[in-house]
Amino acid sequence: MPLLETPFAQLDLIRQPEQQNEPLQAFDAADEYLLNYLASEQPASSTRVLVLNDSFGALAISLLGKVEVSSSGDSFLGFIGLEKNLLRNGQAFDAIRPIPASEPLVGPFDRVLIRVPKTL
Repeated sequence: MPLLETPFAQLDLIRQPEQQNEPLQAFDAADEYLLNYLASEQPASSTRVLVLNDSFGALAISLLGKVEVSSSGDSFLGFIGLEKNLLRNGQAFDAIRPIPASEPLVGPFDRVLIRVPKTL
């Protein structure tokens, strides 16, 4: 599987559910664009970033340890993917606590990264 390489991290990510010979990646050009854009702003480590609808943790895990990151979404597979990809990349499974979409978000946030669905 290809690695996600950004200014913040180099990650080995998998999709959920896992399948042998999976032709699809757990990240895409939108993830890379958002991370490169944020890196160009040179955020301080105290910057509070909210990630919404992060498919398999590509955004949140990349930012872990670089900024204060919170992640929220409504996908159960995304939640499982986040946990598995944290472990796969040497992080504790609870390094990022996903906030269910049904819970209120506690801000303020300095930046919000939103993965807009392909269909609305």
